[in-house]
This record gives sequence, structure tokens and C-alpha cells, in this order.
Amino acid sequence: MLREEAPDAESLFIVDSEGDTVDKLTSYVKSLPGLEEYTVDQHSAVGFNDAVVIKKDGKIVAGPFELDASELGTKDLVKEALVGYLDKIHQLSFNVSKLEDAALRISGKRKSTIEESKIAESEESTGAMSTFVKPKDESVNKGKSLKKAGKQQPTTPTVNASTDPGKSNYEHLIAMEEGFGGAPNAQGQATSLAGVYDVDQAEEYENSAKQLKSYATGEMSFYGAKGNKNRNPKKGLRTDVTPQVYDDLSDNTKLILQTEHFNLGWDPRVLLLQTAGMLGNNTRGELHNDGDLLLTQWNSVINDPEKLAKFKEALEGNEEELLNNLEKIMKGTSGNQDQYKKRMAYLRNLL
Repeated sequence: MLREEAPDAESLFIVDSEGDTVDKLTSYVKSLPGLEEYTVDQHSAVGFNDAVVIKKDGKIVAGPFELDASELGTKDLVKEALVGYLDKIHQLSFNVSKLEDAALRISGKRKSTIEESKIAESEESTGAMSTFVKPKDESVNKGKSLKKAGKQQPTTPTVNASTDPGKSNYEHLIAMEEGFGGAPNAQGQATSLAGVYDVDQAEEYENSAKQLKSYATGEMSFYGAKGNKNRNPKKGLRTDVTPQVYDDLSDNTKLILQTEHFNLGWDPRVLLLQTAGMLGNNTRGELHNDGDLLLTQWNSVINDPEKLAKFKEALEGNEEELLNNLEKIMKGTSGNQDQYKKRMAYLRNLL
């Protein structure tokens, strides 16, 4: 889940009112991927005056979340605590979704061939995994190396996530997943997600001409969260960015965009517009949360030859600024921050 597009924590956790909190929080928790069968209950225990907990099969899996204002402290401390509570629930959803998918893959109930559903690990508001349909056009772009020619048939890298610049973009994406793409351990450190993501899925995620389908909810995948204005369907990265823009981007830029597109629910077109200084009169958040507004701004740039030329010129050789902007987005996104930091460090080693 994405913090910028999630509900305000203070609208879900009602200070000094466990009953109201249970009512408001229950529907939200059940709307999150993997948490459909989880419940919210009031909780009383030593050290907690007014608290709620998240349960699964009668056992506490998150919380207790203290709601007593006198225990939480000042207004600023109260807000900080409530935001932290919501982050923990988002992390729970993220972890449960990944574990469910891993179990399906290990049991053989989830297919991995190119003719069947393709699964890609993706922390986004519409679900942790997505499925794909392979496009018939075999001329689509393949992932290339960042600094020199990559292999035509990438091999699966080891879990050490080596930042060898000779790898193709697809190999780099797989290396990040196998190195630190999994759920955090007890110490909050990202773990390996080996055997879940392969080069065929990376290709589909880059080139699919059709809308992706959320594994976690079974619904079609969109950018942004439910409740956002005019959500745009999420397709392959090259399709959404459009070939006329995507094909002229450097391999460095493509890998940065692939990392965002695969791991977050944000629309990569916003990141490109921001880096090029062409958000118009809009903020990044406004374009993230209003699909029509984004398309209006995007089309005003790419459909104007003069603006498009300036847009491409502004992006050329500007991978560091692009990565800096993505880092800011990841820092403001709920999820495994250790994983995000390692992704950023991995990419910086390639620039």
C-alpha cells in the first residue's frame, strides 16, 4: 500500500474510542490484499488502557495499538503513533500476500510457463502480484544492459545481487528480487525472494499490451488506490510510457522505471514528467491521484513535437535526478524500507 494514497490514519484510529476505531478500521483492513479474513477487536491488557488489535483465527497478529490520548502524549506524538499503526497494517498486508504467493508457487498450484498466468512481485495498492498475457508482437524491446551489451538469453543470477554492469536489465531486476525482494525478517531486514520471478515475467511486465490483473484480488490492475479519481489501467511499462518515448530512453532510465513499475503502484509517467520539469501547474501527488489529470498533462507533452523534443532532451543523461526522485517516492511509501534502500543502493552502483 502507498502512504500518499492511503486513508488518513486519524480517520481510522479514533483516539479514546476503541469502538469507533473497530468499526472504521475493520472495513479498511478487510479491503487490503491478503487480509480479507482478518478481524479488528478491542483489547485490554496490562500497560494498555484503550487499544485495538488485528487478529487472525482468534490470535493477535498486529498490535496492540494504544488509543488513550493521555498515554500517547502531545498532538504531534499522537499523529506519529497513528501513522505508525497504519504502516504496520500495510506491512502485514504486504507480507501475507507474498507468503501466500510463495506457498502457491511451491505447491505447484500457480503456473510459471509463458502460456499460463505470469506472476510478478509488486507492492502496489491493487495487490502484491499481477498476471500477464504475452503479446503476439515478438518485436517488442528486450531488456538491455546498462553500460554495455547484455546477454541475449539472461541467466538466473545468484542471490548476492551483484551489480555487475554486464547484466541485462532483466537480470538486474531478478538479482534485486533474489537478493532482497522478500518480506522482512524479525529484524526488519529484507530477505531473498528466490524462484518467484523470472526473465519471461520481466519481459511481460515491460511489454504487455494488455491490462495486468491483480493476483491478490483477482481484479484488473490500476495505478493508484481505490477511491482515487479516474484510475488508469496498468499495462506493460513500454505500452503506458508509449514506444515513441520509451524506445529513446537510456537503459539506465529504463531500469529505474522498471524498478518503480514493478514494485510500486505509482504511474511512471509522473516520475518522468517530474524529472523533466514538466509537471505543469500540478504537484506530483495530484497527478498520482487523478488519472485524467495525469493523462491531460502527459498528452500535452508527448503530442506536441516541440514539447516532446524538450522532454526527451531534459531526460537525456539525467538518470541521477530520476533516481533521486524515485528515492523520495520510495521513502514516502509504506512498505519494507530496508528493501527500498537496498534497491536504491543497487541502482546507484550502476550509474
